[in-house]
Amino acid sequence: MGFKMAIIYSFKYTDAKGKVTDRVLMAHVVPATLYSGTDITELDEEMRGLFIAEMDEAKEAFGKEVQRITDKYDLNYKYRQFRPEKMADVTKETI
Repeated sequence: MGFKMAIIYSFKYTDAKGKVTDRVLMAHVVPATLYSGTDITELDEEMRGLFIAEMDEAKEAFGKEVQRITDKYDLNYKYRQFRPEKMADVTKETI
């Protein structure tokens, strides 16, 4: 199968009430200032439509697989967003 790489952050987080907790996050998205994606400028309208449809199918299949895995580990309601300014002692591990 393709590449394997998970980015894991460990940090102390201060919530809105001032409570500090230790957190471990498998990052799906990290703060960025750029738009990211596949540049499909060179495809004509028909090929763009085909590409978009095929990518949508792949994303749907991926989403279903992610849902299966989160169900398996009972993590359905554990997707979180953390404000970088409230994170301290951050360590990053790539596995």
